[in-house]
Amino acid sequence: MKVHFFEHIAFNMKISVVLIISFLTMLKGFFLEHVFSDVDYLIGIGLLVGLDNVSGTFKAIVKKEFDFPTYFRSTITKVTTYTFFIVGIGILLKLKVDRQPANWIQWVDDYLYMGVGLSEFWSIIQNINGINPNLLPEWITKLFKDAAATGRLKPPTES
Repeated sequence: MKVHFFEHIAFNMKISVVLIISFLTMLKGFFLEHVFSDVDYLIGIGLLVGLDNVSGTFKAIVKKEFDFPTYFRSTITKVTTYTFFIVGIGILLKLKVDRQPANWIQWVDDYLYMGVGLSEFWSIIQNINGINPNLLPEWITKLFKDAAATGRLKPPTES
């Protein structure tokens, strides 16, 4: 009796694992098809957000302004709003009209995604300038300030 009970539990565990894996596979497929599929972008923006977080924390510590509740709140807010924005863009770009993708809107993703990336990089530059104001040349600061404001990175012009 005891052996059959353990065999029954083992069988149920195997069935449960198969069901969970099947559900997660289905969920992954749904997410990649309808929500967001650019994993490389997520890795890149995640690294930029992490670097901005570390540089901002270091700047706050150097200036003796570090406050853990503010740090935690601002980090959660930034990650949440970026998630909403990026997933929203992903869903917008994957919308289909009459089962056909709206190709005319596909150009938007580069501008919106890179706008977020440039904004994050601009924040990193501001943190660097806050830690050591004379480290970066002024033209670099201006270049990325303009890029964050316009969403486009333009090479500096020679005067």
